[in-house]
Amino acid sequence: MADPQYHEFNRRLRRVERAHRRGHGFEAHGTLGRSAYTARPRQSNFLRPLMLIVASGMVLKALMFMHVGELDYRTRVAQLENGPMVEQIGAYVMQPDMATKWLAGLFELVLTSPTQLKG
Repeated sequence: MADPQYHEFNRRLRRVERAHRRGHGFEAHGTLGRSAYTARPRQSNFLRPLMLIVASGMVLKALMFMHVGELDYRTRVAQLENGPMVEQIGAYVMQPDMATKWLAGLFELVLTSPTQLKG
């Protein structure tokens, strides 16, 4: 005579093996299995790259302002204002504002060596 528990066990064993062949995984309740380590989709943030581009542009603008000097910088921006539409837009963007002057002063303090400051 066949044991009814043995038939139940074989039926459950075939079901588990079939699930494994299909790629299913089994995790015990309350344990940290593979599902606990799946990466959650990150929300894309368009503001961070935009702010990085704006900050980089301001730094470059301040470095140009510091390197060329205020008088020559204003002359070059005035020349851009008389050009085509693209150059006029560039002249508007390149206008020396307070942040540009402040950054240029800061860069000048940082980038000039102490021997140049004494003389």
